Order: sequence, then C-alpha cells, then structure tokens
Amino acid sequence: MDYRSQAEKYPFTVSPVPLEEGKGYYVSSPYFPGILVDEETIDAAVQEFQTVLADVICDAVENGQPLPIISKKSE
Repeated sequence: MDYRSQAEKYPFTVSPVPLEEGKGYYVSSPYFPGILVDEETIDAAVQEFQTVLADVICDAVENGQPLPIISKKSE
C-alpha cells in the first residue's frame, strides 16, 4: 500500500514559527493532532509532515487501527 499517497490526501495547516521561538514553519493537521513538525522552509516542513504522517498511517494499518475519515467540507 502506498502510505505516502494516503498521507497527501489529508489537509494540513502551515504556520510560521513565532519569532521568539526561532524561524521556520510548523505543519499540523486536525486529523492527526499528535503530529507537529517544524522546518526552516515551507517545502521542507510539508515534506517532513507527509513523511511522518505516512509512517503513522502505516503503523495504524498494520495494527488494525482505524484512520480518520476526511470530512466533505475539508476535501
């Protein structure tokens, strides 16, 4: 199964790291609240987020855990 393509289907939010915390960008998704990545560029942050999310999806599938269903308004 291609977990990376599954990860790319979930919506995410990119936001700047607050100046007092450094520089870069955070990426997160309301569907996976336990995942928050930060990198120096938007592209790097999105790539890292999707890599981590693909690993989480793989673990969930292998352990028989359900994945969040993407709501119609998020598509």
